Formats: sequence, C-alpha cells, structure tokens
Amino acid sequence: MKDRIHLSEVRLDNFRSFGPNCRIPLRAGPSVLVVAGPNGLGKTTLIEAIEWALTGRIRRFSQDESEVDRALTRRGAAPGSHAVTLTFSNKKTITRGPQSTPTLSDVLEVLRDPAWPHEIETLVPYLGLTHVLSQSSTLRLTSRDPEKRWSDLSELTGAERIERMIKQLGQGTKKRLTLGANKEAEEREKLKGKLDRLAALLNQVRQNDALLSAGSAYSADQVLDEAKTLVRRLASASGIEAASHDDAALTLEALAAAVEKSRTDMAERRAALVRAEQQVAPWTAGLAELARLDGAVAGVTALHRAVVAQANAELRLERWERRRSFLAQRPAADDVVKAAADRLEQHRRAMTDANEAQQALEDLNTRLAKADEAVRIEEGVLASWRALAEEERAVRIALRGVAEEAEARAQAENTRRAAEEHHRALEQAHNDATLALADAEAARVAVAESVADKAAHLSALIKNLHEHDTECPLCLAIHDDGELFARAHRALERQDPGLTAATARVAEAGARAKACLDAIAAHVPLRQAAADALQPYLDRQSAADARADTLRHRPKIGGRPLDGLAEWLDDRVAAVETEVARLQEVRRALDPDETLTDRRQRAAQTVMSATEALAAAEKEHADAKARFDQILTSARHAVPGSLEVDPVTVDAAVAEARAALAKAEVDVDTAKRAVDARVHTAPEGTPLVQWTKANLDALEKERAGVAGQQDACLRIWTEAGMPGEPAAGSLVEALARTAAAEDVMGAVGERCQTLKTGYERWLADQRRHELQRQIDKLVTAEKAVDAESCLALLNECIAGAEQAEKQWSRAHRIANRIAGIIDTKQAEYIATIVDPLRHRAGRFDQVWTSFPDLQPDMAHVRRRKGAKGEFTITIDDNDANLYFSEGQAGVKALSFLLAASTAHPWSRWRALLLDDPLQYNDLVHKAAFLDMLRPLVRSESYQVVLSTHDLEEARFIERKCRNAGIAFNLCRLHALGKDGVSYSID
Repeated sequence: MKDRIHLSEVRLDNFRSFGPNCRIPLRAGPSVLVVAGPNGLGKTTLIEAIEWALTGRIRRFSQDESEVDRALTRRGAAPGSHAVTLTFSNKKTITRGPQSTPTLSDVLEVLRDPAWPHEIETLVPYLGLTHVLSQSSTLRLTSRDPEKRWSDLSELTGAERIERMIKQLGQGTKKRLTLGANKEAEEREKLKGKLDRLAALLNQVRQNDALLSAGSAYSADQVLDEAKTLVRRLASASGIEAASHDDAALTLEALAAAVEKSRTDMAERRAALVRAEQQVAPWTAGLAELARLDGAVAGVTALHRAVVAQANAELRLERWERRRSFLAQRPAADDVVKAAADRLEQHRRAMTDANEAQQALEDLNTRLAKADEAVRIEEGVLASWRALAEEERAVRIALRGVAEEAEARAQAENTRRAAEEHHRALEQAHNDATLALADAEAARVAVAESVADKAAHLSALIKNLHEHDTECPLCLAIHDDGELFARAHRALERQDPGLTAATARVAEAGARAKACLDAIAAHVPLRQAAADALQPYLDRQSAADARADTLRHRPKIGGRPLDGLAEWLDDRVAAVETEVARLQEVRRALDPDETLTDRRQRAAQTVMSATEALAAAEKEHADAKARFDQILTSARHAVPGSLEVDPVTVDAAVAEARAALAKAEVDVDTAKRAVDARVHTAPEGTPLVQWTKANLDALEKERAGVAGQQDACLRIWTEAGMPGEPAAGSLVEALARTAAAEDVMGAVGERCQTLKTGYERWLADQRRHELQRQIDKLVTAEKAVDAESCLALLNECIAGAEQAEKQWSRAHRIANRIAGIIDTKQAEYIATIVDPLRHRAGRFDQVWTSFPDLQPDMAHVRRRKGAKGEFTITIDDNDANLYFSEGQAGVKALSFLLAASTAHPWSRWRALLLDDPLQYNDLVHKAAFLDMLRPLVRSESYQVVLSTHDLEEARFIERKCRNAGIAFNLCRLHALGKDGVSYSID
C-alpha cells in the first residue's frame, strides 16, 4: 500500500468540450468521483482525456492521428492549443499536448509497479484491460474476436514471448525435419531393395548353374500334352478337375494342387467310412428299443391323465363347498357393519361442532395477535423517534458547548501558533549554527592538512641530517656545526598559529550549535503543551460536527436542517404516541376480561376428546367392514376364476362337481387295468398323481436317450456320404471305390513331379540368360564395374543414408524438446495467469449478477500452425455474444475488467475509469455492483471515476458511498458555452 499513488487533479485546456484551464480535483486516496450530466457535454471526454494523456491514443478512434489531433482541439479555440495534465499524489505530473509528448518510459516511471515482472511495450491494451471501461461496446474485451482478445491479454501477461518463441522455431520446422528424415529413410529402403534384388538374382544364377548340371529335360509342348492327360485321369478317379492353361508351368502347378487336394479328400473319406462302419450294429439295436418304449409311454400317459382329472374334480368340489360355508356367515356380519356406521356418524357430527367452536376462538386469537403486533411495531417506532429526539438534544447541547468555548479555543490556537513560530525560529538558528560549524570544520581540516604536509617534509629532512651537517639541503645556506640539526627540530616542534585559530573557530561554532539544540529541547515541552491544550477543543468540535452530520443523514430525517428539527421530532413522537394509545384500546376491546387463553384450552380439550371418540368409532366401523369384506373375499377366493356368490348358483355348482368326481373315478379304474401293477400301485404316502408323473418322466427320458443315440448314428453315416440308413452292404462298396481312386492319384502325382523336374531343367538355360541381363542392368545403373563392386557400392550408400537419417532424426528430437519446453511454458502461463483470471471473472459474476444460466466458459485455444492464440468466451460451445443482451454484456464486461484489475495489478495507480457502466442495467444490478465495488475501494485503495447521465443515479451512488465511509465527489456538467462546458464540483 505504501507504493500506491492516486490522481489528485486533472487539468484540461481546450480539450474537446472543455475550455482553458479546467481543473477537476480528485480525492488523492481511495475515493469515488461521479461525473454526471446530459449527453454530449463531456462525460466521456474526461475519461478519454486521462486515457489520451497516458497513451497518446483514444481507442475508439480508428482515424489517422493527424485527424484525431485536430478533432481534440475545442471548436473555436486556437489550433493545437489542447493539452491535458495529470497530477498524482507523489507530486509527479504527466502533460500531453502538441508542445509536450511524454514517452512511454516517462509514463511508466510514474505508473508502473516495480514488482511487475513483464515488459510493457505499449500501454493501450494494459489500460483497456485493467483501468478503462469504454462506453463503446466494441472495445470491451468480451465483445472482441477471440484472436484480438488473446492478443490484448497476451501483452498484459507476457505470453507474447511464447508466441515469439513459436515463430522463431518456425511454423514448418518440425514438418521439414520429419520430411527430411522420411526422405532419407525412403532412399535407404530403395537402396536396400536394390541390394536385396541383386543378391537374389545372384543366388538364382547359382541355383540355375547347379540345375543345368543334372540329367534330361522335357520341353513345354511335351509337358502340356501329358499334363492334360493326367488331368483327365485324376478327374475320372476323384471327381476333382484341375484348371486348364496354355502355359506348361501353370498347368503343372494346377495339376499338383489338384493331386494334393484329392489326397486330402481321400484321407478324409476313408476316415469317415471307418466311423460309419462302427454305427451299423448300434442302429439296429436302437430300433427295437424305441418300439418297446413307445408302448410303455402311451399306457402311463393315459393313467396319468385320468388321475389328474380325478384330483381336479376333488379340488373343485372342495372349493365350492368352502364358498358355501363362507356365504352362510354374511348376514350377521352385515348387521354389525350397519350398527358401527350409525355410531360413526354421531361422533362425526360432534367433531364438527367442536372444530367450529375452536376455529371461532382461533380467529379471535389471530386478530388479537395482529393487534399485539401492531402495538409492538408502533412502540418500536415510538422508541426510535424518542431516541432521535434524545440524540437531537445531545447534539444541540454539544454544539452549544462548542460555541461557548470558541473564545478559549481561539486563544489556544494563538498560543499554539506562537509556539510553532518560535520553534521554527529556533530551528532556523540551529540550522545557521550547523552551517557555520561545517564551514569552520572544513577550514580546520584544510589547515591541518597543510600543517601535516609541512611536518612530513621536515620529518623527511631530519631523517637525512646528521648532527654535524652544516649545509641546508633546501636553501644551501651554511650553518655552524650542530646548528642546522637543532633548527630543524625546533621548526618541527613549533605549533602553527593558523591551525590554532581554526580549532578555536570550530569550538566556538560547536558551542553555538549546542546552545541552539538546548534551546530547542527546552522549547519542545512548551510547544507540545500548546498543542495538547488546543487538541481537546478540536476533538470536541470534530465530534459535535460529526454527530450533527450523522443526525442529518439519518434515514428518517432525510437531510433536514437542525433548525426546527426539535419541534418536528416532538410532533412525530406525539403522533406515534396517539397511534399506540388507539391500538391498545382496539386490543382491549377484543379480549376485555383476558379469558381467551382459558377458553382456547377448553376448546382444544373438547376437540381432543371428540377426536379420540371419532377415531375409536372409525376403527370399530373399519373392523366390522373389514370382517364383512374378508368373508366376501374368502368366498370369492375359494373358487379361483369365479366371482359368483348367489346361494342357488353355488348349490348347483356343488352338485355338478360331485358328478364330475364320480365319472373321473371310473376312468381311473379303467386306466389301471391297462398298465402294470408296479406303475398304478404307488408306495405308501405318495400321491398317485406324482407317482404316475415320475414314471412317465423316467420313460420319456429313457426314450429321448435312445432317440439321441439313433440321431448320432445317422448323422455320422450321412457325414460319410452314405445314402439311406446304416447298412453293411453299402459300406463295402464305398471302401472298394475309395481304394481304386487312391491308386490312380498316386500314379498321377509321381508322373506330375517327374514332368515338373524335367520342365525346370529345360527352362534353366533360358532363365540363366535373363538373370544375367537383369544383373548387368543393375550394375550399369549404379555405375559399377561388376556385381561384387556393385554390392559394395550399395552397402556404402545404405550406410550413408542411415547416417543422414540419424542426423535428421536427432534434429527432429531437438525440435520436439524445444516444442515441449514451449508447451510447458505456455501451460504455466495459462495455469498461473489466464486460469485465475477466468475463475476470478466467474466469481465476480456470481457476486453481483442474476444470470446463473449464462455463466460463460472462458478458455485459451492455442493455434500452433499460425503462431496465434485465441481466448474464447462461449456458452454451449457458441460465441457468448449470441446469447447476451446489452445489459448482460455490460455485466460481463465489468466483471472481466474487475477480474483483470485485481488479478494483474501492474500499476501503482489502482484506478477504475468507468464510462457510464450502468447504462443498460436495472436497479437491482446497479445496487449489487455498488455493494461489490465499495469493499474494493476500501480494502484495495481503488480510485474510481464513473460517469452517468442520470443525476438520481449519481445521488444513489453518493448515498451508497457515504454510508460506507468512502470519500465521494460529484462533478456536475451544466451546459456548453463559448468557453466550453460549465461544471461544478460538490
């Protein structure tokens, strides 16, 4: 805080709408200055004058500087006579005009905080981010395009150095290094391919040379004719036909593939036939077992169905008989329900009467409570008015006391003033004595130095003299024996009179200075006593003035003058006392005998008793109805699927169920005679239904196992390619055909291999010439002598390409490391500077805005390719300005200005220059903004200059500031005249 500065005055000379020598004073400390007036008088001009004085530019003007300079001179004034002077609290001034142009370093010497770590190349973006909020919406950071927004922000944060590093690295450096490495790798692979091809050709030449040393060969025509014959034999034996070609090599290759496939197919065929042979005997046995099991399953199924039908008939008869027994209980239960309903209705009527009586008492109690509250409120108002009256009397007494001691205070002030003048005279005398002492001391030092020089010369002379020397080495005079030596010693011992006089002068000056100090020390208590005697008068006057000012600005008094205030307050107290008496009379009329509380308690007990009786009756009725419903429900549930409860229908259903049961018993006896006794005689304790079902499941499971075995046998038989069902005769014929086909395939395969060997020998000679031609072509292309030297040359070229590729890759790794360093630095800037700014802007939004659904996302986007960055402000991934109204955009701009100003305090002058910032905002947001701004002014020592065209808004800001104890000034612009705008400072 000690390094902070504040603007104390703005002087404007013929600048825009202001005339010559216009001085706008400001409180040189934490304060608020509001500039108010109609449009066009110069509110914006004052803020732009400060901006122009500091930077030499006005951001909203994009015209040529010469045109802007001409427009800055007030119309009617001499051309080039405009100037602006800023005076700060540290006595430094900045003056800009046609005759005075301060440099950037001059301005930074005044404004810049010594602790700010970044270079400042231009002040325009700095002020636009942290000090000035223009009325022009296009200049707000939130309204600019993302690239320009980041450009302004990067100058403030120092991030432009990152972008310079990116430009120095080069937009395509890494790409060029990658292309260079890839190019060398491709060249290496191309050379390696040539080397591999040459080595392969040489290897084939050696193989052909070895093959030519073997026996006989077959020509292409011979091979083609015999191969076609072998294709036909193979097709007739195995059914596989090789592809036919006019080329002998292709025909042999196709024939060899067909032979191999035929052998594989025949091996699989023989294995399948072996598996099929093993299925004949199981298949025959399974047919007989299936026939036996089918008969047993049919008999047990018939018995099971008859037993199930008998059990169902017994269950149906039991259910209908149970329904008939439940229906017999219904008449008695119905009588109980009716009696309980009558008693319930009686208790409900009693409950209604009790509630109505209680509600009437509660309504009366509510009215009484409202009357008591009105009395309490009016008594509070009366107490406040009485307190104000007491405070007014205390203020009048204090002011009267201050007036009465005016003469004593004047005497005390004269005494203190005389003491101060005498003290200044003593200090002046002491200063004169101190100067005289310094002059005497300087003279003494000069004489002492001269004496010391002479003594040094004499000492040197004495050291070179002997007692018997007679000739002086300086003047060559002749002396008696021993006389020269004695005179030199006497001269050394003799005191210089000038040094003695200088020393006496120093002593005299020191004594005078000490006497002055003693006089000052003796006068200090007298001076302090005079100040102490005056201070109580000043304190009492200040306290009385403060109490009077505080009283006048009480909300209920509203700035009334002190004269006549006592009578006005007495009238207010009397009026409120009358109102309190009236309300107390109304309250006594509502409950004259004070028995309302007892009556409410008795009514509550009556309601409670009626509630308990009603609850008991409701429970009795509910129990009776539940019993009745339970009887009906049990009767219906006795027979699932039927809701009929008519007694006649129920009796008929019982008779029908008995007839069905008799018929089912006859069917069970018939089915038992058709199966074994073991099946229809269940073990003791086991129901016949479960016993027959278990036997039926066992038989079906056994039959399913036999059927599965039959399916497996048939599947294996079919997979072997055999027709019909498994049989021994068909299997013998298939095995014979398979053996004959295998013999043919063996003969064809042996002959095919013979033809292939002969054809290769026939081709070897021609292939040898073709290989040698390709080798010669490669050697010639590489400009080598022979194949061996070509191999060596290619190996050498490959090694050179590998070395170049390593160099390119090393350069690429270095570039990657540099790019990594840049990314790290940029991430540090984002994390330490941009992110806090974004978060702080969001916090300011949360404090004073009412748009929680329009909290924008702010993020830095790096554009490496063009070495440009962007600072985006989005909502739902779209530009936030597409969603903002003018009022919302103004709110966001203010939040961002406050965030930048508090997050990046580059200037010792903590100021906010706000050009009509609340023009689009409602009263709620105006009040919220001021409630947020006041703590900043107090705790951060901000100096705020704010313009508005609404005088009521200016007065509202004034009340907010004065209530918070913040220094406030109002500059009112009245009208334009021939000498510029007229204004007044409150």
